[in-house]
Amino acid sequence: MKLVKKKVLAAFLAFAMIITFFVIKKQAPKAETVQSGTTTVKVHYLRSDNNYEGWNLWVWDKANNGDGSVWEFIGQDEDGAFAVIEMPTTEAVGVIVRTNDWEKDTNDVIVDTSKGDVDIYITSTGNPDTAKIEEKPLEFNYEKVNVKVHYYRFDEDYTNWDVWSWVDGSSKEGHGGANYEFTDSDDYGKVATFSYADMAGMSKIGFIVRKNDWSDREQSTLNDGNRTINLAYADKNGNVDVYVLQKEPKTFYAENQVDRSRKVLTARMDSLNEIFFEVNVPVDSKDLVTLKEGENNVPAEVILSEDRRTGTIKTESNLDMNKKYTVYVDEYQEKAVTLVNVMGSEGFKELYHYDGELGAVYSKEKTSFKVWAPTAEKVTLKLYKEGIGGEPLEVISMNKGEKGVWTAVKDGDIAGTFYTYEVTVNGETRETQDVYSKAVGVNGDRSMVVDLSSTNPEGWSADKGPSVKNQTDAIIYEVHIRDLSMDSNSGVQLKGTYKGFVEPGTKSAEGEATGIDHLKEMGVTHVHILPMYDFATVDETKMKDADYNKFNWGYDPKNYQVPEGSYSTDPYSGTLRIEEMKEMIKALHDAGIGVIMDSVYNHTYSLEDSCFTKTVPGYYYRQKADGSVASTSGCGNDTASERSMFRKYMIDSVTYWAKEYHIDGFRFDLMGIHDIETMNLIRAELDKINPEILMYGEGWDLADVLPQDQEALKVNMKDMDTRIAAFSDDMRDGLKGHVFSADAGGFINYNGKWNKDDGKPYSMGELKELVKSGIVASTKHDGIDYSKIYYSSGTWAKEPTQTVNYVSCHDNNTLWDRIWLSQPDASEEERIKMDKMGNFFILTSQGMTFLHAGEEMLRSKPSASFNPEDGITAEDFVENSYKSPDSVNQIVWVRKSQYKDVVEYYKGLIALRSQHPAFRMATTAEIQKNLKFIDTNDSTIAYAITNNANGDKWNTIVVAANAGTEETEVQLPGDNWTVVVDGDEAGVTALDTIEGNKVTVPARTAMVLVDTESYCDADKPEDPDCPEDPEDPEDPEDPDDCDPDKPEDPEDPEDPECPEDPETPEDPEEPEDPTPDKEDPKEPEKPDGNLPKTGGIPLADMMLAGLAAMSGGAYIAFRKRKK
Repeated sequence: MKLVKKKVLAAFLAFAMIITFFVIKKQAPKAETVQSGTTTVKVHYLRSDNNYEGWNLWVWDKANNGDGSVWEFIGQDEDGAFAVIEMPTTEAVGVIVRTNDWEKDTNDVIVDTSKGDVDIYITSTGNPDTAKIEEKPLEFNYEKVNVKVHYYRFDEDYTNWDVWSWVDGSSKEGHGGANYEFTDSDDYGKVATFSYADMAGMSKIGFIVRKNDWSDREQSTLNDGNRTINLAYADKNGNVDVYVLQKEPKTFYAENQVDRSRKVLTARMDSLNEIFFEVNVPVDSKDLVTLKEGENNVPAEVILSEDRRTGTIKTESNLDMNKKYTVYVDEYQEKAVTLVNVMGSEGFKELYHYDGELGAVYSKEKTSFKVWAPTAEKVTLKLYKEGIGGEPLEVISMNKGEKGVWTAVKDGDIAGTFYTYEVTVNGETRETQDVYSKAVGVNGDRSMVVDLSSTNPEGWSADKGPSVKNQTDAIIYEVHIRDLSMDSNSGVQLKGTYKGFVEPGTKSAEGEATGIDHLKEMGVTHVHILPMYDFATVDETKMKDADYNKFNWGYDPKNYQVPEGSYSTDPYSGTLRIEEMKEMIKALHDAGIGVIMDSVYNHTYSLEDSCFTKTVPGYYYRQKADGSVASTSGCGNDTASERSMFRKYMIDSVTYWAKEYHIDGFRFDLMGIHDIETMNLIRAELDKINPEILMYGEGWDLADVLPQDQEALKVNMKDMDTRIAAFSDDMRDGLKGHVFSADAGGFINYNGKWNKDDGKPYSMGELKELVKSGIVASTKHDGIDYSKIYYSSGTWAKEPTQTVNYVSCHDNNTLWDRIWLSQPDASEEERIKMDKMGNFFILTSQGMTFLHAGEEMLRSKPSASFNPEDGITAEDFVENSYKSPDSVNQIVWVRKSQYKDVVEYYKGLIALRSQHPAFRMATTAEIQKNLKFIDTNDSTIAYAITNNANGDKWNTIVVAANAGTEETEVQLPGDNWTVVVDGDEAGVTALDTIEGNKVTVPARTAMVLVDTESYCDADKPEDPDCPEDPEDPEDPEDPDDCDPDKPEDPEDPEDPECPEDPETPEDPEEPEDPTPDKEDPKEPEKPDGNLPKTGGIPLADMMLAGLAAMSGGAYIAFRKRKK
């Protein structure tokens, strides 16, 4: 076939496909989680007399009306004394410079932290009214940082103890992990000293105090003993001192912050009659140890350990969970006994586990309130008219029943009434919303009784999402509610809302479809929506405030079973958010798109203020061995899925969403924090509702609070149901480079900057094997050289249904930004090739497919300092946009027209995957049988899928991708091939043909080829490269061969022998079938493999589709006559 003919044909077919696409509308088809964050304000205070004795800061959270507290100055340099204020994320911090007797040197200083952390300089004038104040963004411009780690051990045994340290987030030379010995001493203890150069832009240094053989380490509030030095605490010259105390998880920045007095460090109830305790200085005698309940001694036996630093107190009878116990040791600081361990015991479970329904159980006749609070001594129910403000309408005492469940009944229809519980534990009373809230008021502080049947949209009982036979059939598009519509060019009216997410008919100023219509155009099967349960970090009362930043990813759970109010058109209404979310879900289902919920059960926004803590203090959260709350999530707490009542809660919550809201899938944030048993139980319960519900999560290995073999980790997928999947960081990093090294390239953007543990860079050949393991969905395959894979443990998935392949997501830099950072000197054309190849691999690999919203239009998140003219650096992009404004996070719709070719390329790859099940094999056995890798050079990956894999109509498919900078030749398994994907176009239509058994793949180009015989047999495509039907030979010299059913091409002057036939007009009552992809009932053994579609096609669209088909027929007749 001549090239010019190919181009004409391609252009025409593309035109026909576009008409058909638009006309035949598919009515149906480091740990990375970001917590609430921290606000940092560094205060410099300069006095002309240089006398800072007695002066300190009074600080409060101004934005959230927080209580005030004292902050001491911790250092001094030429800018005066300085202090560092760290508190949970807030938009304004109040500061007063004063003495303890309230002599002020400033009035209230309100620091605006809405745009980030702040450096504030206060110069004293002796008059608080005239103090000079200057604010600057907090920046880290140290060329060199000098660190001193001071360490004190009560036993004074420092043998083999040292410091392991590194620079957080840096891949620069000299910033990697290294050990530093304690070589000096001072009045505090031992001192280790070390320095780092080239520190501009670096804000944190990580370190661990440990035995040099790693046999022991000081535990910390972070994971595995990891501690962080915040360089905001460094002085102007980059000098910073930190203080570590044996058995103390906190890190201090001044010696006077450290309390080295004798104390009971831990006192925890391990069983119903046994208490474990630990002290920092050995106890002289067991007779000095006493257990008390209030002022009364509790009869018990005390057993000390050999080193007299720990002990056990055994009581004669079981202890009362509703009483407060304290361990006393003479001349030591006492410690209240915590129930954390006993709550996880089998004894506690046997006494208090409850299988029944909890929460407000509504009917028109009465509402029953049930709350599980086994450690409470009193619980009352408070009823309110409004969701915020006002006095209670009624206060009702609740009755304690079996298993620690408190109940109350209110007669009558009270739907719309708000309520809270007051729970008293150990004499402390706290008011809280219901753990099992199903509706809430504004900001979620009060629950609401709701008649859920009244919230259902029309047709809800018949609503259901698309059917996917296997998890590998899913093509997932990850998006945030606000991102899709907030751009002023989105054409969406109700921006940032559930309604706006599915607003139909929206277009950009350039005429491109946006919003839900864009999703339908792309052909994805599911949208994975970032958290849309009720989260804490957006103030719903400020949604009409133009200056308020309303954006947050939402990984800050507050009420797990309630939709987020800020996405509603009225967050004060308890029912409207429910109605609008259901309407959104139904609209997506009507469009053939399933809905996946981002589920963050691994932590809550707050520990102390959560409804879980207020209801049953200490139960719902996981603790470390020393009794402190675990925080492998990095968010200040981890929930305890292994405890029976939180396991029940997770199962109840997930199944509630699946039943009540028709959710089609669940993504579990930091799934590795949960236990395997809980995840398998959730899968089993979802199967009872709908076995096609998708289930996947982050299987990262963060720390071993649970025994590792119990954690739902990627490496433990062998112990999990084969329809629970984990994200493949192997594929992600193999393609684009290590996630935490912004300038390190991977296979598609190789630059030799990603180093292995031995300090040597990964080679292209090694990254090639890593990507190949992703291609087979991390299952076992004999075509992979596992000896070259240093980054991962090799295979970890039993079946491809357990692997989610992706190259980027909401976390970290977008794919486009990452490619730019790793290849700053490459042209845009070259970077586009790398980008297309990245998701080419994702969309042609086995396993589940996951795309980040906007990747198809080269989505970028530029920072306020973005300036490519000065050269691209990490500061040009926002790597962690969890609370960045809409201007950073929104999809910029002008890019759809600006990068139209890239959008079409992605769309073509999605169509290819959707229509060809060979790319979606569901078992490892199928992959091993049908997918064979082809020998290539190190910068090229090629493989063949054979045997009509997974029922595909194409017999043999070859996938070849050349990530190198020179063209390469690939040997094909046979002759005669049809190209359907090349460097410019993608889809299922022929772009070129190859007669031989070799193909030349250009540099940075990916291709898909199909054996021409099966390509032409499949659906009998009207392609001039496919041989004519031998039963209908064409005789170009016989005018009788003119097809009377094909209209004459009026522009064909070369063939006057086919007269126009006026007797065969189109019959409008018998339009051509617009759904040719239905299975032929006569050939059930050859299913078409297309992903399912739902919804109808309007008559007007059918007629237009027929017109498009007639145009195609006219062209084909023209081609035949030309022959």
